[in-house]
This record gives sequence, structure tokens and C-alpha cells, in this order.
Amino acid sequence: MSKNVLIIGGIEPVGRYLVKLLVDTLKEGSHIRVVDRRVPSPSMLRPEHVKAFAAVDFIQANMANPETVSRVFTLPGNAKFDCVFNCAAAANDWDVEEVLRQRYIIKPRLCAEHVVAHKIPVYVHLSTGCFYKDDGYQNDESRPMVPLTRIAQYVIDMEEGLRKIPGLPLVLVRPAIPWGKDDFGLLPAMMVGSVLHIQNDMEWLQPATPDIRYNLVHLKDIARAMIHLAKWYVDQGKTGTVVYNVADNSDMNGNIGLLHIPPDADQRPTRADMEKVHEATNNLLQEQWSYYLADEGIYNSTLIPSLNLEFCLLHGLAVDGRAITRDTGFTYEYDESFTYEDLREMHRDFIERGLWPKGSL
Repeated sequence: MSKNVLIIGGIEPVGRYLVKLLVDTLKEGSHIRVVDRRVPSPSMLRPEHVKAFAAVDFIQANMANPETVSRVFTLPGNAKFDCVFNCAAAANDWDVEEVLRQRYIIKPRLCAEHVVAHKIPVYVHLSTGCFYKDDGYQNDESRPMVPLTRIAQYVIDMEEGLRKIPGLPLVLVRPAIPWGKDDFGLLPAMMVGSVLHIQNDMEWLQPATPDIRYNLVHLKDIARAMIHLAKWYVDQGKTGTVVYNVADNSDMNGNIGLLHIPPDADQRPTRADMEKVHEATNNLLQEQWSYYLADEGIYNSTLIPSLNLEFCLLHGLAVDGRAITRDTGFTYEYDESFTYEDLREMHRDFIERGLWPKGSL
């Protein structure tokens, strides 16, 4: 059977994988509409994603505008969407309050209200599992989230607001730290940091230490889980809100040596230290990286290394991603975190896209 699917935030890292997976798997006659505030052409899509985006109905839109949201949710001939995926609730530490309010409060609420109004069977919203309480436990879905940063508080408020919308068929997906070729977050920043540490003898204060666990999950597995949960929710006749973590079965600490960072480094800073130097650390990292790129003749790389504040506060991000396998039958394609060859593949991909100097890792 063909499906009508709406993906909001399709150019975001997880959105790209969603687009490709759905283009590859949905039957002929399906309608895949993809919405993003950006356009695909300057977004450094990999070739397989460029091909996938050419096969969808793409709309550039500001989803904070009610009239625009109404247009996005309208299909010809009184048809309706069978599923809505929202990957757009993402921002950066340096964004101003209004940007955070738009991304985490206004846009998700508008989209969710239209899901209810159009009687769409399921709404899968990408949240995060990076703000659970850190008290030595592996956090399952019942564990509390804590307002660790400004963004953490907005995520908590976003989830609470969505839960309160009457009649919303909501699936909240909380991934651990994402990794993969299209992620420009923690792992690429640590790859850059390790290169600068080795090449330039920069001091490296690692955020991952043996007593602080960081769980990860591949971008493709996040997208696969979202598609799987959408089908499961409808097939099982679920109503209301369900929440699932998505995290692989290992943690970054076991792999930290692959980045040439000593796992027993004794330069672990205090929380107060990292709050104070967080911005300065990122500025130094980006400055030294830009010099390194310029020396290699690269002036337009979109790979800008930045450690989010939550990764610098010595707050463990231990996420239990087993419930989705027990309850729904989901299986992970990448269940043992990254390997040395995975890092090499990411490195080769960055080089092919002109984002990274050749032979530097």
C-alpha cells in the first residue's frame, strides 16, 4: 500500500536518513513531502541523499507561520498524511532565546495541532536522550530529565507541551549522542581536537573519562527506529503518548583510544571550570581548525567543531536503548558503537566533500 508521509526538518542529519530510507522502501504511488527552512543544494548532501531528495516533494518553509503550516499539511484531492515525522527541533548553545522558543515550543506545537486537526494516525517527534539525570544509573524512559542547560529546559518544556495536546497520537524518540557521516556534533569535534592535539601539541581536556558514560547511536538507526515506531504505533492500535530511547549497546569510553585521547588523562576539569571556559574552548578549537584548513587550502568547510555545553559539564549521558527492542521488536544495525574503520569512513567522506584536509587523521 502506498503512503503519504510528511518529514519536517528533512535536511537535518536524521531527516536525511529518513528521506533516503522512505524513498527506498515506500511503494510506487506514495507521496513523500519534505519540509525544511533550508534548501538542499547548499546543504552539503551526500550523493545518495541528493538522489533521494530529487524524488520527493520538497518545500522550503518557515514552520512558525500558521498559514505556512496549513499549506504544508494540505494535500491535493482532500488526501491526508498517514504519518508525520518531525526532526526540526534542534538548536545551538549560542542561539538567542527567541530562536530556542521558535524551534522547541512554537513550531512543534503548531505541527502537533495540525496533526490532530487532520486526524493523522501518528506523529513521531525527535527529541533527545542527552538530558537524563546523571546518578550512576543507565537511564530508561521512566527516568527524569534535568534542566542541565538552556536547551535542556526547552526540551523538557517541549515534551510536556506536546503531551498536553488533546488527541495527539505522539511518539517521542529520545536518541543518545548521534554519530555517522552526516553528524557534525560531538564525534567530529573530538576527531578535530585529536588532530590538533597531535599536530599542534594543543592541550586537550577530554569530556569523556572512565567514570562518565556516553552512549551513542548511529543516525541511520535513529531514522530506522522512527519509521519502525510509526508502523508499530498504528499496527498495535496505540493512542496517546509513547516514549522510546534509541541507544546502542556500548558507550564511547571504550572507544576513546581510537581518537588518540588517553582514557586516564589526569587533566579532568571541574564543572565550574568548564562552565567558565566552554566558550573560550570552542573559540580556540575553531580558530586553530580554521588555521589548519587554510594551510591546506580549504576555506569553505562547513565542518565547524563545537562541543555543546552538556558535553563539557562532566554530566554522564547514559541511555538505555533496550526497551524498544523488547517491546516492539526493533533491531539495531549499529549496536556496538563506532570502530576504527567507521572513523576512517567518516574521514574519507569529509575529504571527498572538501571539508577536511587529505591525510590528516
